[in-house]
Amino acid sequence: MQQSRFQISKEYDHENDALNKIQEKINKTKAHINELLLDKDVWEKRLAEMLSKSNSIDTQTIEYIYKEAQIYNIDIHKKFEETVIFHQKMIENEVEFIKKSVSKSKEAINSLELEHAKLAEEYSVLLNQLAKTGSLTEYTNLGHQINELTKEIAETESLISQREKTSEELASLKQQFNNLTIKIEDILEKMRIKITIFNRYFSEYSKILTDDSYYIVVNKDKLQHFTLIPSCERNDSNIGDGSKQSVIIAFDLAYVSFANDHTINLTRPHFFTQDKIEIIDVNILDRLINLINRVDCQFIFPIISDKLDGIPDFDDSNIILTLSEDNKFFNIEKYNSAKKGLISKSIIDLAL
Repeated sequence: MQQSRFQISKEYDHENDALNKIQEKINKTKAHINELLLDKDVWEKRLAEMLSKSNSIDTQTIEYIYKEAQIYNIDIHKKFEETVIFHQKMIENEVEFIKKSVSKSKEAINSLELEHAKLAEEYSVLLNQLAKTGSLTEYTNLGHQINELTKEIAETESLISQREKTSEELASLKQQFNNLTIKIEDILEKMRIKITIFNRYFSEYSKILTDDSYYIVVNKDKLQHFTLIPSCERNDSNIGDGSKQSVIIAFDLAYVSFANDHTINLTRPHFFTQDKIEIIDVNILDRLINLINRVDCQFIFPIISDKLDGIPDFDDSNIILTLSEDNKFFNIEKYNSAKKGLISKSIIDLAL
């Protein structure tokens, strides 16, 4: 090096060595400050994320978990409010921990910056002393250049360190993404299997009731959003109201059979209700009754007696309630008669 070719007397060799030691301390202190600044930035980003979570706690998700647990008869010992408070407390504790970590980092940075300023002052004083001992202008200029290069090296090392940490974070995020992708693919595969099982029943029952097989089709848009859409083989949109009602009933029956399937085995109600049965043709109703008898479920529906007389396979013992002009629901006509009589009696009493 050009600086090493300078001939300096032994009387200030000691001071020159001290100058180099101070320079080494300055470099280490600066590198340590850069590391702490990087750590502080990481903590502050984490703090911002936690404060955002604290201000937008997802109570709807927690409430949904509780409702779903009630459906499956799962006993949750903690109340909903206690769980929300506990979740909020966890976030508050983590926020407090991060704030303390940020505070410690700031204190350490301030302390190191004071030390750095002190070392820089010592370096400047010692350098001036060396300059007074002789003509060291060029030597001093080289020293300044070295200092600038040393500063650039420290900054470059800090950037390299930051890049390494960023690369590690990126690798971790990629791993998380891959794990989530695997989980999503697993969920999608299970969903495809379930849809296949459901479509086996849906297509069979809709074929019986409408002479056309219907299926549930999965549509995926560019945002990877999935939509379940019923579709038929003929793709005929001009179907009557009776056929539409038959498809709806076939769907309900398919879901009951799907829930009862040994590969699914869901705990669900084994009954369903439908209205507007009278718009379905009598011959289709006869098929429907035979189909209902094959499925392990109860189908509750209202129907006029004239329509019922046209179903040869219907068992009258399945009728649970019969209504007519003289026998209305909840005996409403008797209630109206009694109400009118009570009003008339009240008027007579008032007249007397």
